[in-house]
Amino acid sequence: MKLGDQQLAGVGVPVTAMRWWLLALVIYLTCGVTAVIGTIPFMGIVIPNIGRRVVGHDYQTLIPFSMLSGAWLLLIADTVGRLVVLPSELAAASIMTVIGGPFLVIMLQRGAIHGIKAS
Repeated sequence: MKLGDQQLAGVGVPVTAMRWWLLALVIYLTCGVTAVIGTIPFMGIVIPNIGRRVVGHDYQTLIPFSMLSGAWLLLIADTVGRLVVLPSELAAASIMTVIGGPFLVIMLQRGAIHGIKAS
């Protein structure tokens, strides 16, 4: 995967098919982990990546920003979940799935996760 598309194609690797299979594998593994652990860990994907764009890569500012932003995001998700379906409520985990799932797919398409990029 560290080679370019032309080099991989020159060796005989179906580049587009391989990238789509890797994307499907990553999504499948993420779904499995989410099913076991829960959807709240999507904050570990969303918040630090947004934080790097907002405050930079310096950990002295990134870690406190991520902690505070994660708390605010969970508070907002819980509040939205309580207000959307009155008198019942949606779980904050459901709201985090709606936020974190598309964010994961966008990050994979941009190649922000360990060099994996969907073509």
